[in-house]
Amino acid sequence: MEEQVFNAILFVIATIFLYAIYWYGYGRFQFFKNMGIDGIKPQWFIGNMLNIQRDFNNPYESMHDMILKNNYKTMGVFLMGAPMYVVSDVKMLKEIMVTKFDNFRDRMVYHDRPYPQNLMLGWMIGKRWKTLRAKLAPSFTTNKIKSTMELLNRSGTTCVQLLTESINKKSGISLKGLGTGYSTESILSASFGLEAKNQTPMNKRIIKYGVDFFKGQGTLWVLMQWLPFSGLYMQYVPNPMLTCIKEIQKDVVGLLEERKKEKVKRNDFFQFMLSTQNEKNGMTDDEVFGSSANFMAAGQETAGNTLSCALFEATKEQDVQKKLFDEIKSIWSDKSEILTYEMVEQMKYVEMFIKEALRVYSPTPMTLRACKKYCEIDDVKFHPYSYIYIPIYTIHRSPVAYEKPYEFYPEHFTDEAVKNREDIYFIPFGFGPRICLGYKFAMLELKVAVARIIREFELKPAEGFPKELTMEQRLTNSVVDDIPCTITKRKD
Repeated sequence: MEEQVFNAILFVIATIFLYAIYWYGYGRFQFFKNMGIDGIKPQWFIGNMLNIQRDFNNPYESMHDMILKNNYKTMGVFLMGAPMYVVSDVKMLKEIMVTKFDNFRDRMVYHDRPYPQNLMLGWMIGKRWKTLRAKLAPSFTTNKIKSTMELLNRSGTTCVQLLTESINKKSGISLKGLGTGYSTESILSASFGLEAKNQTPMNKRIIKYGVDFFKGQGTLWVLMQWLPFSGLYMQYVPNPMLTCIKEIQKDVVGLLEERKKEKVKRNDFFQFMLSTQNEKNGMTDDEVFGSSANFMAAGQETAGNTLSCALFEATKEQDVQKKLFDEIKSIWSDKSEILTYEMVEQMKYVEMFIKEALRVYSPTPMTLRACKKYCEIDDVKFHPYSYIYIPIYTIHRSPVAYEKPYEFYPEHFTDEAVKNREDIYFIPFGFGPRICLGYKFAMLELKVAVARIIREFELKPAEGFPKELTMEQRLTNSVVDDIPCTITKRKD
């Protein structure tokens, strides 16, 4: 009798165990099939990881190809066991990102990231994100951004001086290096009131931070975050990004202590944030640090890559460069005068040019949202603990919205062209309530850079100049090529 009971118990345990393996390895991957949503057949245990990463250096192009094959319809894929809706229909995306924002407020995380990564706005979830966002918003008003113009001009002057010293170099200059150098200078100046031209140890670390931050979080870390109860153990898994943030923390804490001792007020974002500490519900030191980490890492790398890509196109397409120069000169005729915010705002073709660079070479080719509450949009049922993949790379190449979707064509952003398409077709900084707070500053930073460089120098391809740019696609688009070019000083 006891043996029969033991065998029965053993049979039940074995059945449960085998069913758990079946469900974990196969059953849960029937999620989209049971709802009638098309998708790529997942593999046991790992879902569609291999499909998405079949071209490891270009995962967003791989996803783009899958979307085209599915005729832009909503489809389902699995990252390990996590169900992910791939939505490229802009009407549905507006519902997700704006109308039903409360259902999809958070990104891909359901638990806070390890300290100090959890201090950064981009990784926050729920009420913590909403609270910090509200505290930061006053630091990014138009007037505050306008007040950084003096600091951006200082960065531009440094850039021009360094380029002038490089004119006689036979090897020319690297546009990749130029983009990185300028963005480092401007982020140090406008964010912290520092000057990178002195080549301080901090300057060199900032460049390294930007590169390391967007190398990603390590293969093991990426895979393990999709496993059950990942919030309990992720802080113990090696994470290059977390290591980078801890290094940034050391520099910012030092700056924080120095600035509090000073009595001089500065027109930089660090000062804007510190000034809120004298107000009710102002920013804490941790919040100032977390926001500064975003500026130092994210701002430096993304702006640098965008500037490098934009200048590549201006060098490659000489007619585009001439249009830029003609407009800049017509507005800023006397170079001895200080370039003003009002002048930059008049440069419509420069803005078109920058926006086209952001369209073609989007700093972030995708973004994610997490579904928190069940809802239906156009007969598609969205379930809690599922994710939404928003393919910015694909949206920016829509033949419906863009006349030449696979070409660099600044005329995509004439007033008439913009008026004739939905605004959601251009989302390099996100869309809706979660749009990047610093997007206006980023646009000003890039426009000042182009105005200063093109007004002073003529750029031409040097030996080894690539026909097309090679991009490494990780968390962001990163330029691989060195982009050699020659520069000559303009006479007028």
